[in-house]
Amino acid sequence: MSNHLKTIKVLLLFIFVIFLFSCNAPTDDQPNNQFEFVITVISGNFQQGNNSEQLTNPIVIRISDSQQTPRSNVPIAFEIICGGGSLSVTTTNTDSQGQAEVYWLLGNESDHILKVTSSDWRYAAEARYVYANTYFEIETQWISGIPFRIESETISHDDRILESNNFLTFSDASSDDVKVIYSKMAEDAFYEIKQAFEIQSSEEIGVFSNDRSTKITIFSNKNLTHDSFAFSVGFILYGLDSPFFSSWWGGDTTRLREWYRREVKHETMHVVERLLGLDWGPAWISWPEFWFSEGIAEYISGGSFSPIENMDQVNTWLQNPEHINPISIRQSTDAPVPNSRIGEYYPMFGLAVRYLLDENGLGKTFLDVKAMYLDMLNTESFRTSFETYMGITVEYYEENFFDLITDFLNQTGSD
Repeated sequence: MSNHLKTIKVLLLFIFVIFLFSCNAPTDDQPNNQFEFVITVISGNFQQGNNSEQLTNPIVIRISDSQQTPRSNVPIAFEIICGGGSLSVTTTNTDSQGQAEVYWLLGNESDHILKVTSSDWRYAAEARYVYANTYFEIETQWISGIPFRIESETISHDDRILESNNFLTFSDASSDDVKVIYSKMAEDAFYEIKQAFEIQSSEEIGVFSNDRSTKITIFSNKNLTHDSFAFSVGFILYGLDSPFFSSWWGGDTTRLREWYRREVKHETMHVVERLLGLDWGPAWISWPEFWFSEGIAEYISGGSFSPIENMDQVNTWLQNPEHINPISIRQSTDAPVPNSRIGEYYPMFGLAVRYLLDENGLGKTFLDVKAMYLDMLNTESFRTSFETYMGITVEYYEENFFDLITDFLNQTGSD
């Protein structure tokens, strides 16, 4: 080899080494993430407190590296992502023990959730979430590699799935914060429905915390690729961060979240109906009539549509010639309005079930409904089981509905 070729070879090798080191060298634009910090909540999670009051104990967190060594002087940020309120600090640095703390004054909204983050130009840590006023300790972790299915259809998602005690929360593009809020609302709704129906544990209806294949699957649909609906083992809702919601209630995010919470509970009620053994099946023989199934979901959730509470509202509703007796709506196709407007009937469905379960109405209970559902597994007839456990026939209720509702609202002082 000539001296000239040797010189070129050495020069090329030198250039390659310089390029290699320049690619790996840390810069302001490219952090050196040779290891990541880990945020651990040491204490203060899952406290109970009153709205507009400070929690008794501070939230204490620790930052450590991948070797579990506490790291001092690391920047920390605290942010309330739901529930309102205020914090004693929003940013600080860890002390010599790698710890930092914040006092949390709760707001007046639901779903109190605090987010803890840490990052600088060198290192970053996955965010941690802290809860207040939960029914139980919500255990979460981020997982991947699980398909989201609706019956036989597989829906694409971002593969960042939030696993909690009873739910797997998927999305096409929603933020981590939205998934956490959605999951919290769903866990609360599931707990409240179980309490109402005296279901002692999730395991009683086939949901196991140590078996994710049994968990309820829910989907935050940010890009509106699918309609919102419940199916056999879960439901899809428009994402809280979807542009679809941006103008609702004049952009009032508090009102939006409160509505969304009721919507989550409405759909969770349908999932519980399935977990109790009900099925649409042939000709819907093992499923409640539409007015009742949607009515109980509206009633127990507080109304994903504004409830009808007095006779003035009933009379206003009846002025629309396309509004007929709600008890006659056995299936959604029985309504004289297109499916896009079926929601107009939901407030009356909710009122119909309210009458059945209110002590000033028929005086039945959620336990009567549960017994009726279980009886339907044998009778395969909603009307037969309804008569057994409600004490009246559906035919009688339909024929006398408006008279019964008028008397009921007069007794409750809601006329």
